Amino acid sequence: MLLTANPATLLTLAIEVAVVSAWRWAQPVPFRAVSWPHWLGLCVLANLLTHPLAWRLAVLLVPADYRAGFWLIELGVWLVETGAYWTVWRSRVGLLRAAAVSLLANLVSMLAGFVLAT
Repeated sequence: MLLTANPATLLTLAIEVAVVSAWRWAQPVPFRAVSWPHWLGLCVLANLLTHPLAWRLAVLLVPADYRAGFWLIELGVWLVETGAYWTVWRSRVGLLRAAAVSLLANLVSMLAGFVLAT
């Protein structure tokens, strides 16, 4: 099943919000000090910033360049979302944790996309 841009964005939001929420819940108490609205709001905002741009860039790829282009786009999304998480949660989370939660959320949503595409 191939998804169009809007359903894919909604699916990405649902998956990544769930992953970020679970990640937050699993953290030691000092890291959970960031409120739920801040966690969820930032996750949604970061995805609404990166997903439409990534989708538009992926559509521009020719089949011969799709595999390499896809990974470069995903790398860019991960870096932007890591930067967003770290910028907002810097004092509580740190760069490595921001990178880890962004990577985990993106991998889970990417795998869901692969499953639905096959």
